Amino acid sequence: GSEKTIVALTPLPPAPETLPLGPRLIPWPGHAGFTIVLAAVPTRAGLARARREAMRALRAGLPEVGILVSSRYPDLHPGYYLVFSGVYDSLEEAQTRLPRASARFPGAFARQIAR
Repeated sequence: GSEKTIVALTPLPPAPETLPLGPRLIPWPGHAGFTIVLAAVPTRAGLARARREAMRALRAGLPEVGILVSSRYPDLHPGYYLVFSGVYDSLEEAQTRLPRASARFPGAFARQIAR
């Protein structure tokens, strides 16, 4: 008969400052910058919901999509997974990219992320 082999993969625990984002999503770099916040998902709603929003952004062709945990950044309101697109040097640069993001995410806004 045909025998099937089942292999169980044990995922490695994430490093303290990283989320298990999956392929194609980027972490926030270790420096301050500006970005476009596409969605703010309450942490109680779960990381899976934030990932779904991030995947939607990738399918829409938005660049440099990632998720960050707001409570790890002193200038952000804690308790959210922020789905973002782009890492920019200035607010003006982020704002020039905002119309494209807003077409798919009407509540999107440009925001500084400090470290």
